[in-house]
This record gives sequence, C-alpha cells and structure tokens, in this order.
Amino acid sequence: MGDIDLTISNERTYTQSQMEAIIRDVVKQMDIEREDKINGVEIPRQVSEELDNTPTHQLNENFKKFRRETQRYVMGERTTPEKINKSVAPYLKKHSTETAMVVNTI
Repeated sequence: MGDIDLTISNERTYTQSQMEAIIRDVVKQMDIEREDKINGVEIPRQVSEELDNTPTHQLNENFKKFRRETQRYVMGERTTPEKINKSVAPYLKKHSTETAMVVNTI
C-alpha cells in the first residue's frame, strides 16, 4: 500500500491547454520522423565534399574493400568463415596433432 501512495503523490496534473500542447508537439515530432524516413536524412557536408573530391575508381576500390571486410550476419549468425589471427598462426603450426589422436582421446 505504501508504494501505491508514493506513486499517486508523484503524478502530475495538466490543464487542457497543456495536454493539447503536448499532443501537438508529439504529432509534430512524428511528422518530422515520417518525413525523414520518406525523404531520407541529409548527409553531412563533409561527407558530400569527400565524395565529390574522390576519384570514382578510388571510391569503387574503397567500397569493394569495405564489402570484403564487413562481417555478414543472418539471424545473428556470422556467415563469413572465421579466420585465425595471423599472430597466433605460427604458434598453432608448432603444435600440430593428428586427427586420429584427437578422436581417440575424445
């Protein structure tokens, strides 16, 4: 019961005009968000200048590199094969074992 009394005392009361102003603000914000989704968000000026000043072939190379290096996920699972860290690879090569030995220990 003490919690209920505490919640009731924290409630705020608004006048009709205050509620109308709040509703107008919410509707205005929703309209802005809807318009941004339809028209897209304007890209920053620096990005636009960078795209204009970079040669097309360099942009294509950068995009290909980005696509290669980007992890791909489907339903939270990584779809690109995992790679062994280059600094660890020599260590792993030193300690090779035969598969038959591993299977027998399991």
